[in-house]
Amino acid sequence: MLEDVPREKILVGVKQTKKALKEKQALKVIIADDAQMHIISPIIEACKADNITIERTESMEKLGKAVNIDVGAAVVVVIK
Repeated sequence: MLEDVPREKILVGVKQTKKALKEKQALKVIIADDAQMHIISPIIEACKADNITIERTESMEKLGKAVNIDVGAAVVVVIK
């Protein structure tokens, strides 16, 4: 999922993802399937509007571990 991406190209969380999308820095967004829909819906809409690739993963826990944090993550963005 994120094995080949340099750590400095990964931002974690809804706020950071929205900022990257707004600033046109996002290359790919990864969303946890168990994230609350009202939180991730605006991100999904922004990705679709700008043709940003959306990947899904099983859980916030799995996504958090993939980016080496001790808590779950609803969304992660890979930036330019």
